[in-house]
Amino acid sequence: MIQNNVLVIQKNCIYSLKMNQMDIVFIFAASEEDAIHFYTRIFHQTPLNSNEYLLDFQLAIDAPESKSPKTWVQL
Repeated sequence: MIQNNVLVIQKNCIYSLKMNQMDIVFIFAASEEDAIHFYTRIFHQTPLNSNEYLLDFQLAIDAPESKSPKTWVQL
C-alpha cells in the first residue's frame, strides 16, 4: 500500500521567502519552485531568497509590537 501510494500522500515543507530586509513570508509547498511561483503570483515580485524547513522544525517568531502579523491563505 505504501509503495503504491494509494492515499496519494505527498511530502510538503515550509519555505521562508524574504520580501525585504524586515519581512519574511512562510509558505507550505511541495517544492521550492512551487513556493516561489505562489509568492510571485501573490506579491508580484521575486523573493530575495528562500529557505526550506521540514514540517517538524519549530519556528519561534517574535514580531515587533508596532507591526501586526500578516496571514495569507489560498482558498
